Amino acid sequence: MNLHFLKPLRIYRRAIINFELAKYYYTQEVQLNYIFTYLNETELLFINKQLLDPFSVYSYDGYIQMLIWQLENIEFDKEEELQKRIQTEELFELGTNGVTEQIEKLHNLKSVYAKYIKGKSNNNNDYKAYL
Repeated sequence: MNLHFLKPLRIYRRAIINFELAKYYYTQEVQLNYIFTYLNETELLFINKQLLDPFSVYSYDGYIQMLIWQLENIEFDKEEELQKRIQTEELFELGTNGVTEQIEKLHNLKSVYAKYIKGKSNNNNDYKAYL
């Protein structure tokens, strides 16, 4: 995908649209391969958005929302789940250190993520061992 002509805002919008399509197809119980196509493209777009505009909250919030949604809705093996959790926490750290405006969006997402972690408390020992 050639992203050189896209501005950061357009990249963000396209990523959000792809993420919403993935969620829609998930509710329609479409095959996971189709859903993963949208999720993979969404992740690539968010990575590019982050590279182009690392100080914007929009480089992190949608990306983190997508990762949390995946953790809550898609069955991963233990290693993949741990990788997603580590990736999410790294994004929180990067966003918290780099973003100066609208940082409350990241704080709100961190609360959502903390609720997810609390609900998965039986896997926290595996997570700590992995780290």
